[in-house]
Amino acid sequence: MRALALALLVTLGLSGAADAQSPRPVHGADAVFVAAQVVIVWSVLRGADENSTVVVITVAPRRAAMGVVSAEGVDPFTGARVPRGGPVPLVGPHAFRVPRGEFAEHPRTELHLAASLDELATPRGMTIYFSGVPDATPEFNDESLRATWVAAALIGRD
Repeated sequence: MRALALALLVTLGLSGAADAQSPRPVHGADAVFVAAQVVIVWSVLRGADENSTVVVITVAPRRAAMGVVSAEGVDPFTGARVPRGGPVPLVGPHAFRVPRGEFAEHPRTELHLAASLDELATPRGMTIYFSGVPDATPEFNDESLRATWVAAALIGRD
């Protein structure tokens, strides 16, 4: 019996060690999300109607270690994925513009970050996910007002 318990503990310990090497996805919840590597700012630019309204997700690097970003929409029930943009170099702020209607079918947004394109698909990368558009995301009728708000949200966080 002791041998079985010891074998179970060793197996659990080894699987835990493997998991420690793979970073877990980070849950982003707010319209302005700050992590050690990046700042993510959500905003909405309203169009003439709902079909022309876009959600703008701005990702700005805080460290040179995050050199590339891509975005996916995910259906939490089926796991189906759709690209939302990228991969693109993250040398400064990058804005993903997603029609708001796309969040109905694929409400979860995953932002995948890594040092390079090669690392993007490896466990060394980082994933930050959002369940829908954050509740406090501001909405604007004017692009210049939206851009000014985003710039102000990024000040001092780079």
